[in-house]
Amino acid sequence: MNSDCLSRDTQDSVIAPQLLMLWESSREPWCVKDLESRYLYANSAYYDLLNINPALFTIPGCFDHDLPLPVADFASHFQRHDRCTIKQ
Repeated sequence: MNSDCLSRDTQDSVIAPQLLMLWESSREPWCVKDLESRYLYANSAYYDLLNINPALFTIPGCFDHDLPLPVADFASHFQRHDRCTIKQ
């Protein structure tokens, strides 16, 4: 498991429990990022979408460029999109 992950307690203190319950039971991929574009949460469907084994890599605590995927090369584009979303 990567060492930069957030603890479950950190996720729980930032994200409403009702949302966590909804996302964890959903078959749709969900993730949450903070204002710095760091992942706070990713459900199992999100891990499946990215083809990441959660036993080997933990998404919360990481930035897009930290993901062990070719898509990490586009991190600057994702972060630009995140900033645009925050402004709106």
